[in-house]
This record gives sequence, C-alpha cells and structure tokens, in this order.
Amino acid sequence: MVGAMHKVLFIAYDFPPCPNTGGSLRSEKFVKYLPRFGWRPSILSSSQRDQKVEEAYPNVRRIPSLTPWNRPYHVTPYGWLPPLYLCSRRLLHRNKYGLIYVSCPPFPQTIVALRLKRRALIPLVIDFRDAWSLDPYVEGSRLKKILYQTLFPTMEKSVLSDVDLLIVNTPSSLEAYLQKYPTLASRITMIPNGYDEEDFVDYRLGASRRQMTLLYCGRFGIGGRDPMPLLKALRQLVQEHLPIHLSMIGDHGPGLPSLLMKLNLEDHVRFSGQVSHKAAVQSMLYCDVLVLYQEPSQARITPIAGKTYEYLRAGKAILAILPPGDNLAIIRQYAARHETANTHDAHGIAQAIRALYRDWEQGALASHMPPHVEYLRQYSRQVLTARLASHFNRLMAQD
Repeated sequence: MVGAMHKVLFIAYDFPPCPNTGGSLRSEKFVKYLPRFGWRPSILSSSQRDQKVEEAYPNVRRIPSLTPWNRPYHVTPYGWLPPLYLCSRRLLHRNKYGLIYVSCPPFPQTIVALRLKRRALIPLVIDFRDAWSLDPYVEGSRLKKILYQTLFPTMEKSVLSDVDLLIVNTPSSLEAYLQKYPTLASRITMIPNGYDEEDFVDYRLGASRRQMTLLYCGRFGIGGRDPMPLLKALRQLVQEHLPIHLSMIGDHGPGLPSLLMKLNLEDHVRFSGQVSHKAAVQSMLYCDVLVLYQEPSQARITPIAGKTYEYLRAGKAILAILPPGDNLAIIRQYAARHETANTHDAHGIAQAIRALYRDWEQGALASHMPPHVEYLRQYSRQVLTARLASHFNRLMAQD
C-alpha cells in the first residue's frame, strides 16, 4: 500500500496523444505506473497549434511553442522554452515537488530544467531515450549536422555537469556516456524500455494459413532505413511463387507506393499508415513473423527499437535485419524463434525468410511461443517504473 504521495514535475515534449507515438510511449508508461510507487506526476508537454486533445491522464498541461512551425524536430522546441520556463516556475512556486524529471529527445528543455533545479534546489533527473551528442544517426540537413558538431556537445556537457541522475536505456549508451564523462559514474543508470502486460490482455491470437504474413511496425526513410533490400528479397520470394505477404504499419511517406509498383509488389504489400498503439499490438498478435530493421552501423551506441520489447512479448517468430549490437543481442537472448540477416542484402534477407517459411509450411511456426520467464520479469513496464521510483526516493533522501 502506497503511503504519502510525492510530486514530480514531469517534462516531456512528446506525451500522448501526440504525433510522435513511439517517442511518447516510455513517458506514458512511467506516468501510468508512478502513482503505484508513491509518485504523482505533473506533466508538462507540447501542444500542436490549434490542437485539442482528450487527455488520458490527470495533471497534464499542454504548452504551445512560440515557433510557428513543427519541424525540424531538434530545432522547433527552442521556441517552447520561454513558455515552458514560465509555466514551470509558477508550478514550482505553488507546489512542493520532490524533483524534476525530463524526457529527451528533444533536448532543449534540459536547459530550462537545469535553471529550475538551481532555482528550486531540488534534484534533476534527465532520461535520454536516445543519445544526444553521441547520437549515431546524425543524418539529414546541414543545419542538424552543424548543431551536433558545435552547439549540442557544449549544451550536453553543461547539463550533465550538474544533473543528479542521467538515465540511459541501452548497455552501449551507458558504456559510451561513462567513457565520455567519467565523473558521471555515481550519477548514471540504465533503465531499458519494456512491454506493458496490460497491453496484451483481451486480444485474440492467430494468423492466416493461406499465406505467411510478415509485419513491420515503424517507418522507413528515417535514420538511414532503406526499404529496398527487404522489398527486393520479397520480390525474389514472390517470383518463386511462395505465398508470403508483408504488412507495414507507419507513416512511410509518398515514395514507397511508387517503389512497390516498380517492383511489382502492389499485391503483396499492404500499408496501414499510422495506427494507435492498441491496434499495433493486435496486429503483432495476428501475424506469423515480426520484422525488425535497423540500418548498417559501426557506431558504438546501438539503439534498441522500442517495438523490440513488444515483439518479444507477443511471442512470435522474429526476422531480425540488424547490425551487431544491443538490439541483436536481446533478440538472440530471448526470442523463441528468430532468423537474422545482418548483411542487409536482398539475398541474405531472402534466405532468412525462406528458413521461416519452411517452418510455417510444415506447421512448425507456432502462432504463440510463450516469452522467457526471465524476460517477463526484467522488462515489465511496471517493474521498470518501480526502479525509476526507487531512484527518485534515493535522491529525495539525499537532498
């Protein structure tokens, strides 16, 4: 039974409902479970212009940005800082908060949070969902590259010099930040992403026996993700007259349909566009193979896709088109059935799919393979939030 509740000022630029569903999920799950461990969040999040949303959680304040546009993602939030600071200062004046928590990216709000920490004299916790200056995916505009080479390293160093706790979510990120900032040794921890068991109740399991269905959740065209190797592999298999179908969930932009026409795959690939998280989970449970795709990389930080944890909980076979690193490691450790293709060429991917198809054709690809008990115990969102709350309690006791 939870006793007296502490308050945490919870700053998350992305918080559902919002366009960046994947980026907001970690924050949402922490907010959902923190009250069970004695912490009541007051959430400050961004609002799109003229956006009216129905909030699913109490104590959510939407703060509009002064920037009159929504992109680029790493620049627009600077217009959010002045109203964020004014609102936060009023809340800190009126309420007794135990600490400040900031979810990143984007990262500009860490500057506001650092100023608030010094003003209110309470601990500051910063959660890097993705790396900041060590981001392995610094592609895109020239402006973005300049920011990552000049401004962001300076900002990061300033913020991390005075943060009370930095949270990262992968082993390689923990190692890289400790190497860059040895003084963080006593002020850094890892809390991975995970799955929420309540997302997997009241769903039906199944799959079609007419064709083997692959499902890819996510977007191509960002982070260097090129769909061509996967689509060329699919074309090889279609030309072999194998009954294989690919479903794709996510906003893939206008270029992909024309690519499918060029490869004569219109009848073998289906788009669902961006769907709710609930609908995505149902789709995971009603397919044969779940597809993970990350671009080739030699970076020392190797992110783990958020959907990886839900794929593993869904208990389906996984096609892992991944470079060596953290994501591939967790698949190899916990997936009940998986095939890997880490060369990112159509031939290797087609071979991996054929291996899964042989099992499916023989009826050996189970519609559900119970997840490993150790996985369920370690990566439950409720368990992970309990770890976060324990760090909050420790910081309050030290303050």
